[in-house]
This record gives sequence, C-alpha cells and structure tokens, in this order.
Amino acid sequence: MKKYIMGDKINIKYDLGDIIINGTVTITLICNGHLYTCGHCFPKNAYTIYGNLVYTSGFDTEQEGQEIAIIKIKPDKLKYFIELKLSNNFNYNNENNKVYMINSSKIFTGNIITEIKEDLDRQLLYIEKDNYTINHEINKIDVPYYFIKSNFKSKHGYSGSPWIVKQNNKWFLLGTHIGSTIGTNNNENINIVYVKPLILNI
Repeated sequence: MKKYIMGDKINIKYDLGDIIINGTVTITLICNGHLYTCGHCFPKNAYTIYGNLVYTSGFDTEQEGQEIAIIKIKPDKLKYFIELKLSNNFNYNNENNKVYMINSSKIFTGNIITEIKEDLDRQLLYIEKDNYTINHEINKIDVPYYFIKSNFKSKHGYSGSPWIVKQNNKWFLLGTHIGSTIGTNNNENINIVYVKPLILNI
C-alpha cells in the first residue's frame, strides 16, 4: 500500500463545469489529519478522493497572496499518509542557511538569500549582502516570504513542494515552493525561488 509523505504528489481533479481535468498536487505538509499545499495548486474547483477542502486562498482571488490550501483527510484515508514531525517556527537570522526541497522523493538544495518583510512592486532588486540582483516578478505573495538561491531550474510540478531547513540540530519547515525567477550573484546568472511560510490556523 502506497504511503504518502510530504513532497509526494496525490491525484486531484479540476471541475471546469463542462469537463473534468485530471491533475496532481504536491503535499507541503501533513499535520493533524490535514494536508497542506500552496493555494494556487488547489483552487476551489479542485477536489481529491483523499479528503475535503477546508480552505484555499486560490488563484486570482483577493486572498491568493496567502498561498495556502488545507484539505482534511477522510478518516478511511488516514492510513495512506505518514506525518513527519516538523516545527513551523523557523527563526531566520540573516544567514545563508542551506535549505532542502523535497519533490517526489528527490532532494534539491539551495541557500536562503533573504527574507522579504514588506510589499514590493515588480522591480530589479539589489541585495547588498553577498551582492545579489533579483528580477522580482511575483508580487502577489503576502509577506513574509523568502528568496532562495537554488541549484536547479524550477519547472511545472514543483509548486507546493516543501522546503526544510536545519537549525540548532532541529529540522524546520521553511515553507512551500511558489515559483521562481532569475538573478545574478557577483555577475553570475543564478536561479531564484520564492518560498512562502505556511500559516497553520487549525
């Protein structure tokens, strides 16, 4: 029997009225009988056999910047999921912490560039620390969120993937993979990822 953990994909469907489209969504977190993923990954017209939608910030809505969807796992489906205990209160201290993304049992790495705590328009950002330039394109994410220098180019299917980080010998959930952009570091072209912390409110 397949057991799902964070970073795995589950099957979902999108109800478009006249047609139903099959898809998948990546699990950011399994916590207290609930699945979490990014809001744009699981809009209101999505559903899954594994649970019922509790809340989604959705896509192209007033709440989309929250980037969270919560699905309550059906009691008879709990046996298919394994909950990994992770703290959600990572305290960023302006270090270039090494971070890890999990997607379909594969591990990708990156380093935190900075935490964004105020709303920014689309612009070319210069981060003086370590000489980063970032082509900031996704300006609909509620703060706070992180810029990550990644060792890979983001692609379709990575959204919702959990990013984790180790601090003081303890693992933390940094947040969910939202999207990507490009930038430079000391004039070298680099890949940059947006990561949004999950606000657990259940």
